[in-house]
Amino acid sequence: MIGTIHELPLPKIVIPPCSQGVGFAFKNKNVQETQDIIPGDANGDGKVSISDIVYLITYIFKGGAEPFPPCKANVNGDNKVSVGDVVYLINYLFKGGPPLNNGCS
Repeated sequence: MIGTIHELPLPKIVIPPCSQGVGFAFKNKNVQETQDIIPGDANGDGKVSISDIVYLITYIFKGGAEPFPPCKANVNGDNKVSVGDVVYLINYLFKGGPPLNNGCS
């Protein structure tokens, strides 16, 4: 059975600043991952949903896994990932709030 990516020994990698629509890639012996940067997609599933809110809350308050890259969770544009991003994301998803900022640009 193949484990999750969190169980694989990955080498230390450096990701250059990214922007929306630009992908990143890393390669391990048996793993290759390429992903577009979607602002607000904190959990990396390719869409922005309530799951991203839960992911950010878990990261901020429970020491959960950091979004990768972290800049895609900076949706309010203040250059840090905080509860402000959670509130901004809730407002965007459920109240028709302003569009998400691209924290990776």
